[in-house]
Amino acid sequence: ENLRKHHQEQKLLMEKYNLLQQQLTQEKTAAGDALKEKEQLKVLLGAKEKEEGARGLETVKVQHRSTMGDYSGQSVIKGKENILVKQAHSLESDQNAVVSRRLLRSPTKADGDVSGEVEALRCELEVVKRRQQA
Repeated sequence: ENLRKHHQEQKLLMEKYNLLQQQLTQEKTAAGDALKEKEQLKVLLGAKEKEEGARGLETVKVQHRSTMGDYSGQSVIKGKENILVKQAHSLESDQNAVVSRRLLRSPTKADGDVSGEVEALRCELEVVKRRQQA
């Protein structure tokens, strides 16, 4: 009777062990997928930042060239526009620096934090896209 109980307990423990092992495997897979997605989002965001930087620099160059107006009044007006463009570009650079710093954090967080970080990166990417469209 005791031997039968012992075997039954052992069987239950093995089933529980196998279930936990399966859950662990699923969690590892999910964490790996989240890390891959995070890396892809980093690449996309980096490309977007480079594109924004190049576009912003080109805008400043065009504005700078356009400040050389045909008459002095035109130059004064365009000069004010140039200042606004530089201020806007400066704000974009500051925001991009904040996003970059977030991306440079070490990926040594717990697996549960990874999915939250991926979601935060998605939100940041959406914010950047909306700003570009505006």
